[in-house]
Amino acid sequence: SPGIPAEGSMADFDARFLELLECGSRMQMVPPGEEVTCEGRYEDCFWILMRGQVELSKGGAGPTLALQGVDFFGESCCLGAKQAQPATVRATGLCDLRKVPGETLRLMLRHFPKEHRCLEHCAKARLAALPATPADSPRRLRWGTCASALGSLSSLGLRSKTEELEGAASASSRESSGSKKASRAGSRASLFG
Repeated sequence: SPGIPAEGSMADFDARFLELLECGSRMQMVPPGEEVTCEGRYEDCFWILMRGQVELSKGGAGPTLALQGVDFFGESCCLGAKQAQPATVRATGLCDLRKVPGETLRLMLRHFPKEHRCLEHCAKARLAALPATPADSPRRLRWGTCASALGSLSSLGLRSKTEELEGAASASSRESSGSKKASRAGSRASLFG
């Protein structure tokens, strides 16, 4: 396989990231007219469109967005912005896709912050471009619900509650030599409980 080219929506992605995506993906050929994924379906996958064209539609409306060439979709579920697919994706021609499990993508993004920011930006823009439906109200995007979000918090210099708790746990294990100190650490830990 020639690999995922740095073209289209992936033109600015690091070559090592693209190599890892290729290694972590499974090839999928989709005939014209077939659904790749359906709105509302829980599917923690990231798809890379190598060749062909797909249309995204939402709420039974006609196509809202068309993707072709080297592009991707499914990022909003993988990044935790949505729990279910926000749109139906249908092939309009024979499509050569690479399917990457969400967990694999999140592990990779921990080491590629630029690509992580790019996918977050793209997910937000695409979700905003889709027509709102009653299921979207109130439209609250919950970024940071997956493990990869810790990387984005760290890149912004912010500490998450998890990091604070881990720090408290480390401090309490260092203090465990004295019973008074261990007792204090235990009562501090119960405050977070």
